[in-house]
Amino acid sequence: MQAQRPESKAEAAATVGYSLIRTARSTDAKEMLVVSGGSWLKDRQLQHNVVLIQHPQGDLLLDTGLGRNVDTQVEEMSWIHRQLLAYADVHPLMDQLEASQYDFARLHAVIPTHMHWDHVSGLEDLPSIPVWVTTEEHDFAVKSGEAPAFLRSQFDSPAIQWDFLQLDSQPYEGFERSRDVFGDGTVIIVSLAGHTPGQVGVFLNLASGNRLFFIGDTTWTAEGVERKAPRPAMVQWLAGIDWDREQNQAHIERINALAAKDSKLTIVPAHDENVAARLVQFPEFAY
Repeated sequence: MQAQRPESKAEAAATVGYSLIRTARSTDAKEMLVVSGGSWLKDRQLQHNVVLIQHPQGDLLLDTGLGRNVDTQVEEMSWIHRQLLAYADVHPLMDQLEASQYDFARLHAVIPTHMHWDHVSGLEDLPSIPVWVTTEEHDFAVKSGEAPAFLRSQFDSPAIQWDFLQLDSQPYEGFERSRDVFGDGTVIIVSLAGHTPGQVGVFLNLASGNRLFFIGDTTWTAEGVERKAPRPAMVQWLAGIDWDREQNQAHIERINALAAKDSKLTIVPAHDENVAARLVQFPEFAY
């Protein structure tokens, strides 16, 4: 029997929540390789995370993490890139959802923050549901994207139901374009183009008053936002990480200012293991 639809926006907001799903981790890397100004002495184990947003009008997945076929997919990379981007402890999203007996009828859409290999590896594992990406992101990945950042085997299936995301000209929190997904102010998508041509970020506004801003790979770590620090130039040279470093830096500075003025806002880079440890983990949800 289907649950009754909430009668008001307030009731709907009370049922909006999130859960963080870890699908893998990177192997040890020195902090100085993940954020400019980082330490040679500090080890980091970045994570490949997914966020499941629960909403009465349908659930959303932000990214897909590393999927069931990731070992085959990364064969498109060179040997050196496979070493630089090595991963471990893979627990594919689909395996975790099935083990928890998740009701896939609830799933409204998948929203990759961008189409880099570690964000869409599990895309073809999922049921046939809409995949929301901007036209700029999709077209760049399909027409111009190259390994190691983009792996065509991850998004070349004709079964994928692309639904091109249209952002309105309505500003939100200083970002020029946005989309209120459900029209109730709980889930707001904004443009974060810079790391890739069509990266997006997602604000989640909970009834508790707590807010989260999922910023994809604008930075890999919270320190990147706090210090207004980009990724190291050496990493950019080795792997071509950022499409437009200047534009991405402008977003970093905007996010830094936003975090400084809102104590209830948690900035969530997609890979920061320390931020992830403070968030509610699947199958539990926070509201």
